[in-house]
Amino acid sequence: MGVAPTPRQIGVPILSVITLTAWMCGCACEYDNEGGVTSPDGRYVISLYYVNCGATMDFSSVVSIRRSDEASEPGRTDGDLLVLKGQYPVTIKWSSNGVVSLGGISGARYYS
Repeated sequence: MGVAPTPRQIGVPILSVITLTAWMCGCACEYDNEGGVTSPDGRYVISLYYVNCGATMDFSSVVSIRRSDEASEPGRTDGDLLVLKGQYPVTIKWSSNGVVSLGGISGARYYS
């Protein structure tokens, strides 16, 4: 008959699996929200944030849109309009409710 494992013996492998899973899914990324610009009618917000996923990945500049009544959620990608490889000082300007101009991205490389 074997000896039952102690809680400590069980906890270490579980903690290792949780840490590995978080690393693999990108949950360990840091999101730096640079702020957002609200549409003229107040219905939408376009935000710029920088993503840092560690030393083995480049920084990313992300321009994202969401409804103004929704909370900004780091890592949420369903509203991403543009993802650039590297950090760029992107400027955002609404020309009208349906037209947005982005500046500061000359020469930028983007992810497809």
